[in-house]
Amino acid sequence: MKVEQYNIKLSNQYILKKMLLLFYFFYLNFVLVKAQLSSDIVEVTASAAWSARLHHSSVVYDNKIYVIGGGTAVSTYVNDVWNSNDGGTTWMLLTDDAGWSVRQSHSSVVYDNKIYVIGGYGTSAVNDVWASSDGGTTWVEVNAAAAWSGRNGHTSVVYNSKIYVMGGYGGTGEMRDVWSSTDGGVSWDLVTSTAGWIGRHYHTSVVYNNKIYVIGGYVGSNSNDVWSSSDGGANWVEVVSSADWNPQASHNSVVYGTGNKTVIYVIGFRELWSSTDGGSTWTQYNATVGWRGVWAHTSVVVDDKIVVMGGAAVGPLYFNDVWNLNIKTTDIKQVIPSQIMKSAVAATWIGIQTAFIGYAVVNYIKN
Repeated sequence: MKVEQYNIKLSNQYILKKMLLLFYFFYLNFVLVKAQLSSDIVEVTASAAWSARLHHSSVVYDNKIYVIGGGTAVSTYVNDVWNSNDGGTTWMLLTDDAGWSVRQSHSSVVYDNKIYVIGGYGTSAVNDVWASSDGGTTWVEVNAAAAWSGRNGHTSVVYNSKIYVMGGYGGTGEMRDVWSSTDGGVSWDLVTSTAGWIGRHYHTSVVYNNKIYVIGGYVGSNSNDVWSSSDGGANWVEVVSSADWNPQASHNSVVYGTGNKTVIYVIGFRELWSSTDGGSTWTQYNATVGWRGVWAHTSVVVDDKIVVMGGAAVGPLYFNDVWNLNIKTTDIKQVIPSQIMKSAVAATWIGIQTAFIGYAVVNYIKN
């Protein structure tokens, strides 16, 4: 028997594969980022210049916060417009008698560089549409009687260059219809008369991850379901039937952040909840918050802050306080599970060994 020794060079491709294995595990486990949220909740003013109110509307326009209309007492409504350019500390009265009638439970959006007031309730539920192109000082009636029936407690969003009106209460019960307008409220198209969600009012709606959301609301009792539509409101998917937060109506929802750090917030009943996965799971951010209004307040996002304004509590008590939530996002890195690390190290160590040695000595036994 003759023993012969062979030096077998390992291919560069083999060595490269082994070396890249560590980087693969590193990428999967260290580069993946989660958003961890923290906040300072600060009272900006306990008594803003505008009168205490509920069921008003708010938007951000030209980097200013707006408070529009609302109810200041039982069966007492206003049609004034205020704005603030310093996060809600000081306020300017733009008009105490806008062109539209006194009302509460209307909706407002910013579209085509104009502020809109849509529907609401004064002496009855209305279906008019008004717009202001000068920041809220003067108003033009776009449509005196839109195709959708008069309603209050509905929601409106801007999605894919259209204004949407969803749900609400019209005197005969809660609605579940969805309407859209491509021309700033002049004409309206019925998207669906029977959305997947139960008819409701005093719900909230946001646009998140290129989907429209309907969140909670009054459906005969308060609810905490979350629905989304990816096709402009025609079809709806129930994201969760019972979210972690208490059933809510007359609450607020806002979207904050960009990219994979975008968060949906639900603000109501003196609670603050957030979701980073499109409403499937929720985290209670602060069990006890300072603002006085339990419901029917408004919230907007401006200058990296969520601003909460006014609202009401049992009594009824009406408020005109303003609070800022200074939201911060911090990246945290996921820890590699020990078994994955062991596999990665073992595989990489083989690659390192071969890289240093460059060849293997194999004893080949030949007869």
